[in-house]
Amino acid sequence: MGLNLFRFRWILGLVFILTSFSAKATHNAAGEITYKQLDRFTYQFTLTIYTEYCNGNADRPEATLSFGDGTEATSPREDDNDIIDNCFKRNTYKFVHTFPGFSDYIISYQDPNRNFDVINMTNSGGTPFYIECFLKIDPFLSFNTSPVLLLQPLDKAALKKLYLHNPNAYDVDGDSLSFRLVQPKQSVGVNVFNYTDPEADVFFGINAKTGELTWRSPQRIGLYNIAIMVEEWRFAPNGQRIKIGYIIRDMQIIVEDTENEPPFFVEFADTCIEAGTNLSRLVQANDSNPGDFMILTATGGPFEATPEASFSQPVTGRDSVTQTFSWDTDCSLVRREPYQVVFRAEDNGSIKLVGLKTWQIKIVGPAPKNVMAEGIGNSIEVVWDSSACNTVSGYNIYRRTGSFDFEAKDCLTGVPANSGYELVGKVEGHTTTKFVDDNNGDGLFRGVSYCYRVTATYPDFDESYASAEACTLLKKDVPVITNVDIQKTGLTDGEIYVEWSKPTELDTNQFNPPYQYKLLRSDGGGAFAEIAVKSSSTFAALNDTFHLDKNLDSKSIQYFYKIELYATGLSGFELIGTSQSASSVFLTTEGRDNSIKLVANTKIPWLNDSMFVYRKNDLTGDFDSIGYSLTNVYTDSNLLNGEEYCYYVRTHGSYGTSSLKNPLFNKSQESCQVPVDTFAPCPPVLTVLPGCDAFANSISWTNPNESCSDDVVKYDLYYAPFQGDPFTLLQTFTPDTKTEYIHSGLQESIAGCYYITATDSSKNNNGLGNTSDSSNVVCVDNCPLFGVPNVFSPTVLDGKNDIFKPFSDSLRFIQDVDFRVYSRWGDLVFKTNNPEINWDGTHRTTGQALSPGTYFYVAEVNTIRVNGIEPKTIKGVIRIF
Repeated sequence: MGLNLFRFRWILGLVFILTSFSAKATHNAAGEITYKQLDRFTYQFTLTIYTEYCNGNADRPEATLSFGDGTEATSPREDDNDIIDNCFKRNTYKFVHTFPGFSDYIISYQDPNRNFDVINMTNSGGTPFYIECFLKIDPFLSFNTSPVLLLQPLDKAALKKLYLHNPNAYDVDGDSLSFRLVQPKQSVGVNVFNYTDPEADVFFGINAKTGELTWRSPQRIGLYNIAIMVEEWRFAPNGQRIKIGYIIRDMQIIVEDTENEPPFFVEFADTCIEAGTNLSRLVQANDSNPGDFMILTATGGPFEATPEASFSQPVTGRDSVTQTFSWDTDCSLVRREPYQVVFRAEDNGSIKLVGLKTWQIKIVGPAPKNVMAEGIGNSIEVVWDSSACNTVSGYNIYRRTGSFDFEAKDCLTGVPANSGYELVGKVEGHTTTKFVDDNNGDGLFRGVSYCYRVTATYPDFDESYASAEACTLLKKDVPVITNVDIQKTGLTDGEIYVEWSKPTELDTNQFNPPYQYKLLRSDGGGAFAEIAVKSSSTFAALNDTFHLDKNLDSKSIQYFYKIELYATGLSGFELIGTSQSASSVFLTTEGRDNSIKLVANTKIPWLNDSMFVYRKNDLTGDFDSIGYSLTNVYTDSNLLNGEEYCYYVRTHGSYGTSSLKNPLFNKSQESCQVPVDTFAPCPPVLTVLPGCDAFANSISWTNPNESCSDDVVKYDLYYAPFQGDPFTLLQTFTPDTKTEYIHSGLQESIAGCYYITATDSSKNNNGLGNTSDSSNVVCVDNCPLFGVPNVFSPTVLDGKNDIFKPFSDSLRFIQDVDFRVYSRWGDLVFKTNNPEINWDGTHRTTGQALSPGTYFYVAEVNTIRVNGIEPKTIKGVIRIF
């Protein structure tokens, strides 16, 4: 009996080991999840995983995908015969899912384990394989399809030789893509154990723009896994980039030792080409090993687009292989992001090695043609021909004073900032080809040469090449104000000097003498009123003129002036034109901590390019020059809080033409202010790193004393255990405390949201320190685990494996469970709400031990997440021995 019992236990142990191994031995090597939007809330997902095939490991004829909304689905594999290199199988599963509404979702796949012997992590064979993708469903975003990765995530590298790889991502929507390396994961929010980047003697990293991975060079043979996050960005109308999704590729690289050298390409540069022209490029790959046979192929966006590129492949040859890439482009290909081609040359060495060449191609829209500009009153009308591309969504109109020549070529799309041009208008529609520039209703300056360029815009906010320059000027047939200069500051005795230039291009055949100027003034809040009249009997005597406006409140009021010109016309003495209005320089001052901010406010028809600042010297009573600014803002620093300081500024400007007075100097009123600290520190920037294994969150923040403040005395950290819960004060820190904190003791849940504020030492009107705005809110989530064995032996009665319970390290962040076990005939034999389960293998009603055999369980697990309790359904098999 003893021997038979021993044999039974040995066999049982072996069965347990083999059964457990079989359940886990899927040996996942690589994979990713991609998606395609079908309608507003419905998406099709494609799960692609690569598993070991040659060692007879367990198979996955179906797979389950979690959609991030509390639901999951199982789908069968599409092709059972997709074998790679006689050792790996490509498994593809498709899912269609409708989401409940607008939100952000993480879609994920987890399988029991990876393949064995991956060097850069611990216990890969016992570590789950996990991949995910992220999508944003937003009412303000148009449809979105994730990038597809055109090169597979299984590759070989040679020991101590350069290795290159590119997933070759293509986005059919033309969204902007960026690439970065992240750590491979074993479940949501949990990295694999002890991951390290593959060891390199020089460099291991990825190009954020192209996705090209460089490993220079592998130092040890074996298996390596890495993860590449491909982030997808879309441009908003304001130019801001918004992240709308990502996919994470988990890939495997096999490093082997060989004398073989990888092929290499004859280099050529990235390029731009105007839509409607042909692009042709001879591609050549060479091999350092004499007599090596090579296969040249190409993948990338140009082959996925319509019209597609031409590259007859595969191309074979010895020592060297060449082929011509050709692409007849058209307007449908114009987009903001470049297209990418990856050329791949593989040799036939005993260990096949690969050379890569990544090439980016930008398709640019043609420039608008026949741009013309014509002055009409105080405005200029700009017209042009419709773009040759009917995919154009509108046009941008740029203006500058005076000419600036540049050639629109070599990817110089739009109008460069250093050209001095500024965007002054936009029109919508392919056939809208006219724009009237009236300077936002203020009118343009007389006697000034204005130049224009036009670009075509596309639905993704791409811009074409800029048009040729078109220039014109407005006739100077009305007066032009050149000075509004405050010469005396006072509440009742202020004085302002106003000067203007005569109309040099007045049609004296139509408008006869005598002539008359009328000077009008407004305090900004009412209508203009006449304050002076200047008359002239002849046009020759109608000179540049000035007027000294007295008895004003120049201290607290900003005044505006304009000039009306009258002449004898066909119907008698009549108004023939009015200058643009011009204001005095009104200086505002704002007391700050040990400083005063000065702002010169003007509304003028000329351009100010700088201002000089003067401060009153208490000893002499004079105003001394203390600095200048290239804008209308200046901050006087290193002052004493509580002391009064007085200032005025003098602006420097010009109309940008030699026909008018240049430069133009105008002085503000005098203004006094007292510095006082009423400004809060900048809000800190908060970072929170979740710690599922340690049951603690690592919190750190930036110190405003290092950037925009020097007197922060405390930080207040706030916490809410669930998203949407009210925040409460968690901890207060003094400035001698490091700007970091470990929020520990979170065994039940590490989930939560945090923000922090900074408070300075100054006393405000309430006698308290100034407190900053809240920092960014950071929420972290739990990484719930619930895993149970698939076998136990309650009938052996040896005190080992006779109670069914979850794995010791896989029961965390679980609120409760509804765990049910069924016989193969559907009889409910056991149920519990205890997450520990603790089932002894007896029937729930009879209390009798169940017969050995196969049983089925369904667990409704309520996991604790940052947004509340999230249910999850887990199903499986239990074998009783």
